[in-house]
Amino acid sequence: MNLYLDDVMGVPDSNGIWRENVRDFLTGDVVERIEWLVVRTVPKCIALLEKHGSEVKSLSLDHDLGRTDPEHYGGAVLCWLEERVAENPDFYVPELRVHSGNTEEAKRMWTTIHSIKRYQRQP
Repeated sequence: MNLYLDDVMGVPDSNGIWRENVRDFLTGDVVERIEWLVVRTVPKCIALLEKHGSEVKSLSLDHDLGRTDPEHYGGAVLCWLEERVAENPDFYVPELRVHSGNTEEAKRMWTTIHSIKRYQRQP
């Protein structure tokens, strides 16, 4: 399962799935097709992470979710993950991506991702 947190992008089908074609930069050929479960809110995203744990392989986050309170920005999910990993270095964390057009906040989100990786127990 791959989760895609965004308030507008990723128009899902009737099952909540959005299929993204990843294309080769030079040829334009589709090299990978990723299926994302589209999630619109931070609480729903966290609930799915709690429920499905290691079944979530990738998590792609937008920052601006159309609201101004801290509960409704993509970085809040990263803060939640960071707290879990700080408490338990073995806590499962999926592959993390940021797809926000807000470059300043995207930088902050990547800083949090690096913090999460520092907390994780290294094999």
